[in-house]
Amino acid sequence: MNELFALSLVFIKIGFFAFGGGWSVVGLIQKELVGRNFLSLEDFTMAISISQMTPGPIAINMATYTGYKLYGIIGGIIATISLLLPTLLILGLLGIIEKYIIKDRIRLTKALLPGTLILISYSLIRLSMPHFTDPLVYIIALVSLLLIKYTKISPVIIIFICGFSGIILYSLTNLLKIFF
Repeated sequence: MNELFALSLVFIKIGFFAFGGGWSVVGLIQKELVGRNFLSLEDFTMAISISQMTPGPIAINMATYTGYKLYGIIGGIIATISLLLPTLLILGLLGIIEKYIIKDRIRLTKALLPGTLILISYSLIRLSMPHFTDPLVYIIALVSLLLIKYTKISPVIIIFICGFSGIILYSLTNLLKIFF
């Protein structure tokens, strides 16, 4: 039960510091869950994959998946509520003091944009470094970047193209290793 409480506190902390949402929070989740040995790096990578396949925000899906994986249904529920609790408290407080706050949303958005960009970049680098040991990964990443930047092909199609390309290229390299 103490471990479930510790996991709950971790997700409350993530909920308070999760600015930008989505991928900007993945680095923080990794630091907390892998760094505190709730998940191995392999389990964390699996959690990201499953969280991306299920509908809804990645942070909530990861909280639910991690809680469920470690402590069953009650763990999933508690982890999800723990992640959402800070947001609900902050929104409730802002609702109460809204009339006293100056509403300059454009300035606020511009102020938060650089921090969000840094968090997303940090997550990208931290998650990709263990996998960027093979030159084929660099080639596939570069091709996907060029396709996204210079064509009007849907990113979903590009993900499938890169996925199938990776399967074919890695299958061919494994065959070549067997025969040569």
